[in-house]
Amino acid sequence: MRTVSNQKRHNMVNHNRMYSAALATLGVIAAMSAGLLLFLTGVSMSGSANTHLPDPSLPWIAAILLAIAFTATGRTRTAVGIAIGLATVLVVCVVLFFLLVSALSHNFR
Repeated sequence: MRTVSNQKRHNMVNHNRMYSAALATLGVIAAMSAGLLLFLTGVSMSGSANTHLPDPSLPWIAAILLAIAFTATGRTRTAVGIAIGLATVLVVCVVLFFLLVSALSHNFR
C-alpha cells in the first residue's frame, strides 16, 4: 500500500514550477515586446506620451486601476483602503477648491 502512494506522489506534477516557468516566459515576452509597444503608441525619445489626459490625472488612474487589480485578486480590504484614501483626497481637494473660490469671490465684491 505504501509503494502505491509513494508512486502517486512521485508522478504528481509540481504546479509551482510550471507557474514560475510560465511567469518567467511571459516576463521575457513582455520585456522583448515593450519597445514595439512604445513605438506603436507613438512615444518619442523625449519621454512625453500623447495620452490626451492632463498630467495630474495619471496618478488617479493608476490608483483606481490598482484598486481594481486588488479587487480582482481577492484583496478587497486593500482595495477598500485605496478607495477610502482616494475619496479622502478628493474631498479635501473639493473643500480646498471651494475655499479658494470663496476667497477669490470675496475680493471681487
